[in-house]
Amino acid sequence: MTRQLTVHGSPGLERRLHGALGRMARLVRAEVGDDEATLLLIGGYGRGEGGVELRGGVEYPHNNFDLLLLTRSRGAAARARLQERLAEPLRALGATLGVGVDLSVIARSELTHGPVRVMWYDLREGHRVLFGDADFLRTATHLTVDRIPGQEIHRLVRNRGTLLLLNRLWIEGGHLAPGSRICVKHRAKAVLGIGDALLHTGGAYHWSYLEKARRIAEMPAAPSLFQELYEASITFRLRPDYSQVPSILTRPFPWPLMRILERIYLDFEAHRRGRAIHDLNQLAMTPEPARSLRSATRDGARHLRAVLTGREAPISEARLDRAFADLLFDGDLGRAAAALRCAPEEALATYVRAWGADADPNFAAVERTVVGSTTQEAS
Repeated sequence: MTRQLTVHGSPGLERRLHGALGRMARLVRAEVGDDEATLLLIGGYGRGEGGVELRGGVEYPHNNFDLLLLTRSRGAAARARLQERLAEPLRALGATLGVGVDLSVIARSELTHGPVRVMWYDLREGHRVLFGDADFLRTATHLTVDRIPGQEIHRLVRNRGTLLLLNRLWIEGGHLAPGSRICVKHRAKAVLGIGDALLHTGGAYHWSYLEKARRIAEMPAAPSLFQELYEASITFRLRPDYSQVPSILTRPFPWPLMRILERIYLDFEAHRRGRAIHDLNQLAMTPEPARSLRSATRDGARHLRAVLTGREAPISEARLDRAFADLLFDGDLGRAAAALRCAPEEALATYVRAWGADADPNFAAVERTVVGSTTQEAS
């Protein structure tokens, strides 16, 4: 029996999704040849929790397909070229179904012998093998929830929380309405990220969104208002209905709710750093744990690329970290600006664009689309 890719999708939608994935798998397999590669479907659909949106009486996938290709014999440059060659054909196949397709190509050893990442734990527990070795992940026994470093959850929370700052930047600039589709999606994603921090602090993190929702609903330490917000965000993620979005997701979160999110974040940081943190000022003065080798390597590689291409040196991950909480929770704007080395009135835009360049190579194109569409409407 074929396993479901969604929680709420009909048999007809499931057949369409499986058919599209089969075509994508054949396309990738023809390109990689006899590389002994393995193609995985990860993310929401890989876990069987993909979102389903009903538009005009027709079901559509709401999330992207996240594909991960694991190779044995290709070096980094060859993997990058392979990923580039496959991007457009996969995008075209996804367009026939109305779904985006994100492909990453990595060495198999990075998953089986590399450091533990939250993404690796999630995919080990929830994935679909589209072709290749269906059993090799069983050997990656080190990918357990108790070995996920706090820095990994911190980076996830910062990436999701930054979506609220992105909303603020685009709304204040007149480029998006507070209730626009993209703003609603960003708020729901941010809530799920803060929920991950809450679960990690309580030793209850899990790979499944359905199980996360159950655990937060039963968690005594979870504020009731956050429990309601998390339930609304999970419901929206699995079966979004843009004609009936819960009102709390249609506008910037009010001050009392932001204080709750701030408290959850500070408790997580206290847990990660091993000392009590009561407010943003204390957070700014509390030493960070030693940064991971992966984080230091990322900063070094980004700086080297800037030098080689003659561009301005990027803002380091550590400096982005220092600015994040003050910007998100209305802390010391001067402190955030000092970390970013810019004027206070430029801090929000400077942070968001530096984050976008680091977190998503397509961010600049997305921003041009959002800002450009508003400019065209105004003219």
